Amino acid sequence: MYLYSRRRRLNPAQARKAAAFAAETGKRAAGICGLEISVWATTMSADSGMISWSTMVEHLTDLETAMDKLAADGSFNDFIEQNDGLFVGPLADTLAQVVSGAPDPTAARPAYASVVQATCANGHVAAGMAGGVEIADMAARVGGLPTTFLASTTGEYGGVAWITTAPDLAALEAAEAKVNSDAGFVALADRVSPAYLPHAGNTMYRRIG
Repeated sequence: MYLYSRRRRLNPAQARKAAAFAAETGKRAAGICGLEISVWATTMSADSGMISWSTMVEHLTDLETAMDKLAADGSFNDFIEQNDGLFVGPLADTLAQVVSGAPDPTAARPAYASVVQATCANGHVAAGMAGGVEIADMAARVGGLPTTFLASTTGEYGGVAWITTAPDLAALEAAEAKVNSDAGFVALADRVSPAYLPHAGNTMYRRIG
């Protein structure tokens, strides 16, 4: 299973229109390609103003088929081009493979997501992958929220991510407090941290569509 995301920064001078357009784009794209598309905006994080459209697929060919459908839809592409000024900078696509903690397709759609990203150090990829699974499993068990561990398919080699989703901000806050204060989890993080480069980052997202 793969997580595909497309990101672009909204124009600060057109923030409200851009957010509404982003949500509408996700809805139209889902209707055309047949995939469930979620639209997220960064919140309370350094990467302010970033909008992400994301979807889960079982196989890369599923993503290829969806992209071909979108590329062939003239009215959809007209809609995108006519509203280009609502955003600034280039598009950025990312693709990652689910290693553990695959999302439950029957669960309610989350309202918030916390994403921690890291990169395995040279010579420590095996340890980083094994440790990543351990961290995801313990975070889910201690915090009580689903946590997915992913490995980058495109982008920086050795990139990994942990995504914790929550029904609301209060639930996310409570889960993070439990995890960060758990001695066993802290000990696990200390034990596996040498497997990663020292530039891990955390970004919070709020669903807008």
